[in-house]
Parts: sequence; C-alpha cells; structure tokens
Amino acid sequence: CRWPRSRDLSLGVKSKRHSPECPGLDPVSELPSPGAFSLSAKGFGGAQGAADAASRGRRPSLSSVAHAGSVSAAEDGSLLAQPWYSGNCDRHAVESTLLRLQKDGAYTVRPSSGPHSAQPLTLAVLLRGRVFNIPIRRLHGGQHYALGREGKNHEELFPSVVAMVQHYAQHPLPLVDRHSGSRGLTCLLFPTKP
Repeated sequence: CRWPRSRDLSLGVKSKRHSPECPGLDPVSELPSPGAFSLSAKGFGGAQGAADAASRGRRPSLSSVAHAGSVSAAEDGSLLAQPWYSGNCDRHAVESTLLRLQKDGAYTVRPSSGPHSAQPLTLAVLLRGRVFNIPIRRLHGGQHYALGREGKNHEELFPSVVAMVQHYAQHPLPLVDRHSGSRGLTCLLFPTKP
C-alpha cells in the first residue's frame, strides 16, 4: 500500500487521504475524494443542506424518492445489472458463499433482512474468515446513501449504491468486529453472487 497525493479531477483540488489506496488499482479511474462530500449528519437538512451538498460538488441522485421498504425503481434497475448485487438472496446464502470463497475483500450487496425502509440494503464483506454485514442507509429522501449505523457525527455520503461500491473498490473500508473490537481494512476486491 502507498499513501497517495492525488489530484481530484472532478473538483480540481488536492485531496489528502487518511488511508492507503488498494493495491493494483488504476488511479486514473479514481472517484472524487469522499472528504469533499463528508457532511455532518446533524448539519444536513432542507434546502440549505441540498445547497451545501451541491456546493461541495455532489449532484442529486437521478433516482426518484424511494418507496418505504425498498430501494427506488431506478436504483433497483441499476443494481440488477451489477455483478455484486444479490437481489434475491438472504443473509445465510450470502454468508455461506463468501465463506466458501475465502478471499479477503470478497463482497456482495443484498436486501436487508429487517423491515427498515431507511436501511434497504446490506453490504456483506469477507475479511480474515469473518463476514461483516454493514447496513446501507438511504438518507434525505433517497438522494444519498451511507454505510453503517446511525449516530455518527460525520459520514461519507454517496449519490448511489453503485458510487459507494466503486469508491470502496479503490479506497480501504474500515471494518470493526462488534464482539472483539478488532479492526481491519479491506477494499471491495471480489464481486460475488451466490
């Protein structure tokens, strides 16, 4: 791994990353720095929040506002075409597949098990023989997506699930085991479908 000093092509500003890039990836296809889009969960709201996001270079999602309990029709259509989307698989099938594969960085996105309309999807990632199930939350009427549980002061926001996955294919995703507290980093390296 290396510590990059890259030029963010979309914003024209230098970005400083606090984690190494994933090895073997083409830096030319790098997405904009998430720091340019990190917003306080408390400080984002209404028209002013949308204006703040736009001033930081974020474009609103093209998908319509999602119906409760599912991703929007436009978002679902873009997910179905992805090699990492397991639209009809449950948690058990996804975990079994990832554990059989035994490759750190293997991942898939599946529908969430619970009935949470604000958390319609889950990112499942394998690291050191353990599957991490990370909620993907839909925020601001479906205009943004974020990883993990609610309650963080600052979080990275993405205009779509596809953009989120593309970002973490190039930038390490921090993973924390809730039981042991152990930490690890991995990029999303091996798209997997059960």
